[in-house]
Amino acid sequence: MKPTNSRLTTVALSVLAMWYVVGCESGSGNGQQASSAVQYHTYNINAYPANKVVCDPMGGGGASSPKQGIKSELYYRTQGQPRYYSAQDYVDHTTKSDQNLFFSDINVPTRLFQSGFKTQTSDVLKDDSGNTLIEYFGLKMDTTIRLSDQDADGDYEFALLSDDGAILKINQNGNWSNVVSNDGDHPTRLGCSTQKFTLNHSSQLSSELLYYQGPRYHISNILLWRKLNSDQAAGQDQDCGNYGNNMWFDPNNNSQPTSKYQALLNRGWKVLTPANYYLPADSTETALYNPCTAGTVPTISDVRISELVSSDIWVNWSTDIPSTSQLMITRVSDGNTIITTTDNIVRTQHTIHYSGLQSNTAYQLRVINVSEDLGRAISDPIDFTTP
Repeated sequence: MKPTNSRLTTVALSVLAMWYVVGCESGSGNGQQASSAVQYHTYNINAYPANKVVCDPMGGGGASSPKQGIKSELYYRTQGQPRYYSAQDYVDHTTKSDQNLFFSDINVPTRLFQSGFKTQTSDVLKDDSGNTLIEYFGLKMDTTIRLSDQDADGDYEFALLSDDGAILKINQNGNWSNVVSNDGDHPTRLGCSTQKFTLNHSSQLSSELLYYQGPRYHISNILLWRKLNSDQAAGQDQDCGNYGNNMWFDPNNNSQPTSKYQALLNRGWKVLTPANYYLPADSTETALYNPCTAGTVPTISDVRISELVSSDIWVNWSTDIPSTSQLMITRVSDGNTIITTTDNIVRTQHTIHYSGLQSNTAYQLRVINVSEDLGRAISDPIDFTTP
């Protein structure tokens, strides 16, 4: 039977509506155009801008899961502040950085520390005076400690090898207590726990590790644990309190472990692995995930400026796999950098319109893409000058 005009109109409107939804939906204020199938990223990529994230600043292989790792806050002295000799004083009295630091573990053998911290965009973190942060800073590291599949149920004690001060706090039934106090200026020293913990594979220890780096140049911070027999007490190891920058590792020979450190391991001590660390389970931050997860990195191609006026720029590019879209624009004269927000839609064809440039000004442009499993790609820079 031949369709009526009314039926034809209904079909036509349905097709038009479908085309509008999947072909013309725009991004959230940054001029992006959605591809033919709208799919949103699982995580809020805007929560951790690439120029505000530091991944494993002291080494480590990266987290294997977005829920694993250690989230850290960085604190540093400003001009005129006194020198502090306690990890807690850095948290209480110094300036908190706006950077987000993520560690996969706490395993830094004694070594020289001269290069500072680098963000995902390879900028080096500096204090308010423009000095690279290599001394007189503090870290507040939050995580949840669990047994991995390789760890046996039982009683455990903790220890810290650190240069300089470090304190391990653990929350038990809502109360925080200092489990290891290894504070103050000192070479690499073994600080041992005052109590033991009975753990099984459902146990979760909400933990906070405070660390500070005093005068340059050596740095060390390792969290260890040891499974005890039921009749053993914590804090009784023969080397508790012993210290020396050459006692445990050789900082002048790629931090090679010494026989003293090997003897520590032979007595049952182990370094906690990335599989033992999870992001804080009781956090109320809905955006909390590890942006340093080692995901599939998109391949970026065909980056081009399609239009440029005095205050606006339009940029187009492609990726081989679906990913979110952002621009990083740096003003050459002063290094001021902005990263556009993303609509969190993953796509392979990307278009962004940014408004807010200054006329007759030199800039450098990069595009940023984050895949569905958090692999991050940043393009080579493109230089341009506005008319």
